[in-house]
Amino acid sequence: MVRIRRFGIVQTANTVAAIYAIVIAIVFLPIAAFVAVAGRGTGFGEAGAVAVLVGGLIIAVVYAVVIWIFTAIAAVLYNLVAGRVGGIEVQLETVAPPPPSVAASWGQPATPVPPNPSPGTDPPSAGS
Repeated sequence: MVRIRRFGIVQTANTVAAIYAIVIAIVFLPIAAFVAVAGRGTGFGEAGAVAVLVGGLIIAVVYAVVIWIFTAIAAVLYNLVAGRVGGIEVQLETVAPPPPSVAASWGQPATPVPPNPSPGTDPPSAGS
């Protein structure tokens, strides 16, 4: 078992805020595009479409800042609580890397892999 004793407050808040900003942008962009296209029939014309896109970007940035603040507060609270109760325990396992494959060597000449010796045969010696 491994125990998370402490979170780096600024790094955790930066990471979480960036993830939320990206998710909000991904979710909002199709909605903004739809609203911008649908809004062309109104009296606002192109200015309305631009306003929707700019407003969406502002919302994503504001949301990221708010999430940053709340994540920083949560990290501080976690660090205080973990100091008293021990923190979250996580069980980790070591996984062997997958064997090299053809896909891993794209663009490079293939290195021949020597065949395994047959059972019952002795490997060649260095002195022979």
